[in-house]
Amino acid sequence: MIKNSRIAVGFNRLGIFLSVPVLLVAAFVSVNEWAHPSGRYVTTIPKGANGWQAERVSADQGAIVQSLISEQLAVGIDAPKGIVVVGIPLGVERQDETDWTKYQLRDGREIGVASTDQKVVSDTAFDFLFQEKAQGRAFTDKDTIDLGGVRVRFLNPFDQFRPAKSPWPKQQQHNWTFALLLGGLGAGLYVLARAAGWVIEGFAGSRDQLPRL
Repeated sequence: MIKNSRIAVGFNRLGIFLSVPVLLVAAFVSVNEWAHPSGRYVTTIPKGANGWQAERVSADQGAIVQSLISEQLAVGIDAPKGIVVVGIPLGVERQDETDWTKYQLRDGREIGVASTDQKVVSDTAFDFLFQEKAQGRAFTDKDTIDLGGVRVRFLNPFDQFRPAKSPWPKQQQHNWTFALLLGGLGAGLYVLARAAGWVIEGFAGSRDQLPRL
């Protein structure tokens, strides 16, 4: 029993010797990750932003919708499955004796929609993005844009250009992958050492029980 207990104690110490340094590194990596996130940037969707949900669309339309969703994911805009984030209304502006709802698209451009009805504005803004994707080009202030009988235009020529930096704030996420891998490795080394000690202790005990000649 003394010999066997020494085996168990020895492998227990070996497990601690191997696992503790790895666990300390995992703890350091965790603290560093908490202070300095290294994950992907996620866009904070502003309150009041509009989205469009894909329902019963044709194959061609579905491909365009999926392209819009892939595009928003690429810039860190996360939304529920099947939702296209469109943008956010900024208020009403009067030009040429018409009330235009100024609307900021998700890429930072601002368009004017000739309506003050919230649903009409939201649907028209989505149609604007959809038609751009369908035509394979961005609209400019030279285009005459009429979407379902609703006029759309850039109220300011500079609004047609995407800003260098998105007006929607971005936040970098924490990436715990490396810390979790190190923590799992440290725990695994300890368990492996204890298991090896248990197996060897079993063999040693079996040998001690063999009859002596």
